[in-house]
Amino acid sequence: MSSDGAPASAFNAAQVEAWISRVEESWQGLGVPARQRRLLAADLQRDMDEALTNGAAVAELVQPDPANFAVEVAEAQGVVVTTAWPLPEVTAANIVVTSVAGGLLGAFLTWWVVLPVGVRAMPEVSVAVLVVLLYGTAFVVTVACVVGAVAWRFRGRLRSKVSLAAVGAGFVVGGLASVPLVMGFARMVNYSDWLPIMLAEASIAAGFGAAGVAVALRLARPGPRSWFRQRSQAAS
Repeated sequence: MSSDGAPASAFNAAQVEAWISRVEESWQGLGVPARQRRLLAADLQRDMDEALTNGAAVAELVQPDPANFAVEVAEAQGVVVTTAWPLPEVTAANIVVTSVAGGLLGAFLTWWVVLPVGVRAMPEVSVAVLVVLLYGTAFVVTVACVVGAVAWRFRGRLRSKVSLAAVGAGFVVGGLASVPLVMGFARMVNYSDWLPIMLAEASIAAGFGAAGVAVALRLARPGPRSWFRQRSQAAS
């Protein structure tokens, strides 16, 4: 295959995969059981692959509205659908918002659990060491909450671990970038544990983390300009 054909083929496959993922989201929103969703998705993937092999254009294959297509297929298969809670669309914006919500949850857990327990457990430790240990633990807890929030809200609808890994990596990088500013602010206020101060620090870290997630998702997005895809192709 030519050097131009491989990226184009990968991009076409990514478009089809994204469209099938949206159809699956619609099936889940209609209340189609998980086992039936997997079977329907596998059949749909085989049909799409066969159509591509026979020369069908990707633009034509992904032209139908995923939600309407999901309803038609479910009804044709005799699947009994039920009304379910509306599911959030898997978009970069929704993922970033969910990441920030998870980060704020981590910040509150830090305030109510990590700091009080840490201060009581290490009364003889110097202030500098205590700050490093507590902030390090708080960072781990926050990242876990971020990744957990995204995994829970979009459960079963992230077709690979790429998006979830990008969320975690982006938040870590963004959070690390915020450390000098957060620590400088904390030092300026003499490491105050006053709630408004802690919320200000959490907001700074959350803002940097959100920016990191947004950039990471942009780099991981399938397509000819995907940095991760270009790196993997270069390595192979």
